[in-house]
Amino acid sequence: MSSNTYNGRSSEHGRLPRSDDQPNIVDIYQSNLTGDASDVQIVFISYRWIGRSSQPPVNGPEDIENTQYLRMCDAVERLLEETNINGDRDGLWLDIACIDQQHEAAKRRGIASLPLIIAQCDSERGLGIAEYENGEAQNIRQEMVAIKAYYKHERALLVAKRQVLEHEDVLLEWKRQALDHELALADLKRQESEDRLKLSDVKLATIKANYQRATASASISPPLPPP
Repeated sequence: MSSNTYNGRSSEHGRLPRSDDQPNIVDIYQSNLTGDASDVQIVFISYRWIGRSSQPPVNGPEDIENTQYLRMCDAVERLLEETNINGDRDGLWLDIACIDQQHEAAKRRGIASLPLIIAQCDSERGLGIAEYENGEAQNIRQEMVAIKAYYKHERALLVAKRQVLEHEDVLLEWKRQALDHELALADLKRQESEDRLKLSDVKLATIKANYQRATASASISPPLPPP
């Protein structure tokens, strides 16, 4: 969101970035993002594709005068002034740049995943275009907000389930360690029993040998007296 990227009046880009641009603006943003990205805010930009209604018609979101791009630049400038968005670190989610525009199947998957994408963004900003802000568009945006709230709730449930599973994993680990200790104690007791048996065998062998020696001594005849 730096000025040389989004300010239409001084930008080197001068138009809406596309997913098939080289270099790719998304790749550039991600490569420049360093350190812990957990605090990065992503703003979903909602706007209407006006290419087909322009004169002459254009296949895409933009007309020949890059009207949407300039409107978007103004919206981003207001966003930077009105919010705590960090223009050097935070990012925008823009369909023309973030959804594959070259491969139809990938494009359809990207469009189908918009509710999930909106739910993962931190906020949403419309361009404030009069023709966009009609009743139908407002209903769509309200539905998007409701979908985002639903998926945030679902995400919170999944996080809670994950925490429960993590606690269960900890309990299972404790139980496993307790079983390991019990097995180790059982091994010690078994070894102790085996050692006692060996000691008993040694004692028994000693007693037997002493008895045999005593018996052998008793069976020797005493010497005869001299004549």
